[in-house]
This record gives sequence, C-alpha cells and structure tokens, in this order.
Amino acid sequence: MNVQKLLLAMMIGLSSAAAHAVTLGTPSEGAIPADQNHTEQDIKPGTGVGVLYFNDGSQTKNDNDGMALMGWYGAELTRNLTVKAGAGAYMSTNTESDGTPIPLTEKKFGAVAAFAVLYQIFGSNFYIRAQYARAAAPTNIDTDTVFVGIGYRYESDSNRIIQKNLDYSVYGGNSRSTQDDSRTTHAFQIEVRKIKGDVGYSVSLIHEGNNGVTDRNGIAGQIWYVTPTADGWGLTIGAGPYLTLDDVNNKTQLMALASIEARKQITKTVSVAVRLNRVISADGKDQNMILIGVQKKF
Repeated sequence: MNVQKLLLAMMIGLSSAAAHAVTLGTPSEGAIPADQNHTEQDIKPGTGVGVLYFNDGSQTKNDNDGMALMGWYGAELTRNLTVKAGAGAYMSTNTESDGTPIPLTEKKFGAVAAFAVLYQIFGSNFYIRAQYARAAAPTNIDTDTVFVGIGYRYESDSNRIIQKNLDYSVYGGNSRSTQDDSRTTHAFQIEVRKIKGDVGYSVSLIHEGNNGVTDRNGIAGQIWYVTPTADGWGLTIGAGPYLTLDDVNNKTQLMALASIEARKQITKTVSVAVRLNRVISADGKDQNMILIGVQKKF
C-alpha cells in the first residue's frame, strides 16, 4: 500500500522586525504576538510542498498577513524526532500607518524561509512543531518569527479507488477585512463542487457581509486539490476567480479567492467542514472568512 502523509499544524509565537532600507516604517519595539497555519503534503519520502497562512503581527506602523507556497525537505533523526527546512514565495497584505486618516494598504511580494523541529507525541499522529521563519520583501519590513504549535499527521492510501462525487455545501460564519477600521460581520456561502479523484472544480455564491469597509456579494469558480484520508478526515485546497458587487463602494470587481478546508465524514454521504476563505483584492481590501458547513454527496 502506497501511503501519503498530510501534515496540519496551528502555531502561535512571537515576531520581531527590522525596517528595510526603503521602508517608510521604523523598527518594531520588541517582540509581538504572531501566528501561522501550516499545511504540507508529502510528494515522496523526505520532500513535500505546503501552503502557509502567515500573520507577522502588528509591527510598528505595519500590519502584515498573507500566504506562502513552500517546498520542504526533512530528515528523520529518531523515530519521534524530525527536522525540516523549507523556502518559497510569499504574498502579504501590508497595512502601513503613515499618519493619515486612511492607512495605506498594499500587496507585498517576497520570500520566506523556515526551519522546523517536529516531535511525535507518544507514538500517535499528533506532534509538536517548533518553527523559526524569516520573511523578506524588497519594499517591506523583514520579520523574524518563532512559533510553537500542535499538529496532526493524516495518512491515506494513494492507490484508493477513484470516486466521482457531486457535493452540495452550505456554510456560515464570520468575516473581517484586513483593514484595521473594519468590523467582524456574518458571512455565508453556497457551493456545488464536482470531484474526480484528487481534483475538483466548484461554483459558489458568497455573501461577505457589511464590515464597514465593504459589503460584497459575488460568484466564485475554483479548482481544488483533494486529499481524502482513511479515517474519514480530509483536506481540500482551492483557488480561482471571484466576481463581486460591492454595495458600500458601488462597484463591480474581479478578484481572486483562495480556500483551505478540513472536513470530517459523518455518514456515507454527509460531511461537516471548517473552511478558511481569503479574498484577494486589487485595492487592498482583502477579506478573511472562517466558515462552518455541511456537505451532502450525490
């Protein structure tokens, strides 16, 4: 049996920053709270690719959060102890306070490198992950972060029978803009998704809610990578275009939607899921949505 491994980890830690030579901001005054959510899929033993939600925390005059696509290489030192090194591309939304009433919000592109130590807990699939990460961008502050968190290792049989499913899903939860002057509001999503083996595609209707900065409704189309597991758990990662109508700003925009979802099968045809949506805009008004949903297979 060919077994694939999928690693999920949630980490919190501390971040510190040094201003880049061309950054308008000043260095951070000490360490501040930060967090990461990490997903990694094995390609072959010792190597893998991962998606990282990266929140650098609110530095002096700068607030960074974003996503990174990383490659990882690992070595097993003992049965329970593994070390990993990774690097990749990083896109962040940087809100810079320059003294004006409306902060400057821009997309920043750079690179991130990380080193991690994983310790398997009592021979189970749970593990502790300690990680150092360095994020750098040519026109942004560079940040050093140290994280500690807990994760879970899922295993699945890559030789499983390929199934074709049509999923209908309904989600509800909270939504908030990345801008500091927004408020948390309610969000909803209805989705139809077609799955064939490890890939899928979907169409969904989304209501982001009125957070004081935007009030967007839209339709999204996404391509998905699907990782089912033997114990009923699974993970899906998707991305695609997102057409929105903003009632606050009275305009229509084409954006991008990136999603990551963990699900648990309850019956043969019904699953529950937790999803993180990231709306990626061109005007700096990005949105994070945390949703809980129910899925029905046909």
